[in-house]
Amino acid sequence: MNRTGPITIPTGKELEALFQSGQMECLGMGRRRCCYRIPGTSLCVKAYRMLDGREHVENQTIRREIERNRFSERRNTSCNEWDYFQELKARLPQSLLDVFPGVFERVCVPSRGWCLVEELIANADGTPSVPVETEFRRRPWGEGKSFLVEAIRQIRKLGEELARCAVRFYDPPNILAQFSEDGEFRLRIADFEPMPRTFIALEALGPLFVSLKVRRRFGRYRRRLEEWRGTT
Repeated sequence: MNRTGPITIPTGKELEALFQSGQMECLGMGRRRCCYRIPGTSLCVKAYRMLDGREHVENQTIRREIERNRFSERRNTSCNEWDYFQELKARLPQSLLDVFPGVFERVCVPSRGWCLVEELIANADGTPSVPVETEFRRRPWGEGKSFLVEAIRQIRKLGEELARCAVRFYDPPNILAQFSEDGEFRLRIADFEPMPRTFIALEALGPLFVSLKVRRRFGRYRRRLEEWRGTT
């Protein structure tokens, strides 16, 4: 085992054995990566999807990207996230850094390539935290509206802080609501891909462009949530 502070990070071989034995619980599946709970720990691992029947990727462009980048430290999405997070740790105030996972390490798994081992962002009762939109939709009418009012307030504040610090996080629908024992919640970010996929990335020109893009994305998201609140 490799150690980072008090948390024990599984090695690539240990994760490989867990995958091969079928002990990994899939928590979510995106277009490129899946997230799995690591049994017996407070951690999860994000790995590129396997191009087989269980995690079949139909989009040929994404298939080629996964095949090309799985073992590439330069192009792998998990490596890009890890590299960017090292930069964030060096320059963000602790209050904003706490929004991101407390554990964030890259590990190379023989069959899966480069993966990210992270803190599993979970509620006080042990259930994984879910995106704000998901939490809103599964609540009763009045309770959902009260939740959304507070969520919009926190999202506005978080967006302002991310823009001020020029953090390349552009997917506010991925923001999670993490609940404490007393029912209060705070916002967390578990999934971000700082490398743009567009041919011309204006944010690469400097922090001003990053801030403008963050404000635009968060403003659009808040307006959508406010529309939901008005019809709840």
